[in-house]
Amino acid sequence: MALPLLRFATLSAALILAACGGSDTPDPQPEPTAPPETIQQDADAQPGAPLDESYADSPAFDPVTAPLAQVELAIRMQDAFRVRDENGANLTIDVESPALDAPLSEPFDLTAISAPDSPFLTSQQQDGFTIRTYGIAEADKDRMNTLRAKLVELKEAAPGQNALSFSATSHGCLETADDRPDTLQMTLYLRLHPTEDFAVLVPQQNLDLSAGSEAESYLQPCDTAG
Repeated sequence: MALPLLRFATLSAALILAACGGSDTPDPQPEPTAPPETIQQDADAQPGAPLDESYADSPAFDPVTAPLAQVELAIRMQDAFRVRDENGANLTIDVESPALDAPLSEPFDLTAISAPDSPFLTSQQQDGFTIRTYGIAEADKDRMNTLRAKLVELKEAAPGQNALSFSATSHGCLETADDRPDTLQMTLYLRLHPTEDFAVLVPQQNLDLSAGSEAESYLQPCDTAG
């Protein structure tokens, strides 16, 4: 039986207001769902925390210039845990637009990649924690490029009225049975463009590992995780 995935959903007002907007004139800005300096998370996550300054200062997201197939996700967690090697991480992009008949929701598989050159991730390293980085799986890159083309269409059809959000799922395990922390401490980072650095997507969450909790699957030993 498949184990439950640990899901983090984020909605950045600063990103949404900039996403898919017009390029020549300022876009009309709809009423934000959260203050620009905060992120909104799903009901299973803890309350939002202030965004890191590097995220707040990031250039506006533009689907015309952003190579979405090169988006990268980084996950920091205690050394006692790791994300599964297969089907361990997933990134979902949700799009809402008046030019769509219904919202789009596209999931993409992620694969582990070599540690990138990232001053920000270096600054986020802590004793007892490991940061692992993931990129879009090769098999999903064509589909990501198709979504990027759709975003460009939406930008032209409804400038300034399109909302874009990212969510991530992870499925992990326990490296050693002798090392069982009481909580899973996880932080997510996202890089939207290869020429930019990473920024915080979800601030550190201290997740309950008790029986019946969503993160309980992280207590399954890695050598038996399926």
